[in-house]
Amino acid sequence: VAKTYDAKAAGITTGMPVWEGKKKMPDAIFLSADFRYYGQISDKLFAIIRRYIPVVEEYSIDEGFMDLNGMRSLYRKPYQAIADEIRTTILHEVGITVSIGISVTRTLAKMASEYNKPNGTTIVAGRRIHDFLENVSVRDIPGIGGNRQALLNKFDIHTAADFVDVPEREIRRLLGKAGTDLWH
Repeated sequence: VAKTYDAKAAGITTGMPVWEGKKKMPDAIFLSADFRYYGQISDKLFAIIRRYIPVVEEYSIDEGFMDLNGMRSLYRKPYQAIADEIRTTILHEVGITVSIGISVTRTLAKMASEYNKPNGTTIVAGRRIHDFLENVSVRDIPGIGGNRQALLNKFDIHTAADFVDVPEREIRRLLGKAGTDLWH
């Protein structure tokens, strides 16, 4: 279901059978999943977020999108301060860390949230998008898996910036409509 950063570094992937994970990291501790408990934690997490931000879309049990439009005026704080206060409240009340990404699209916000884990806020302003994408592997674009990454790498597309700099028709040729949707 999930893995620690050291397990990930050892080559353990989400969905890997436990027996295979034990081969890669024999000293790892493997815990049984408790989906009821995860649901309770998720409910607490999203309740806290809704205290701050009224429009929240729950994307999965541990991931969501907040509409921050107008919130700077309401709280008289920059986005960074709002996000950091939400993260701190979740840590104190639920006991877990969260990462928050803020940007102009959901895809960029998701990529930003992955950029500064396990407990950070990353803001990708519109004028800084390309700078951010230069530091992100093409593999870290949501929807680009290992096979797509390997294909893109063969065409010298290694970073998210490389990906957006390729003409749309080339992305369509390589990845079809789903690829052009990501490109947009």
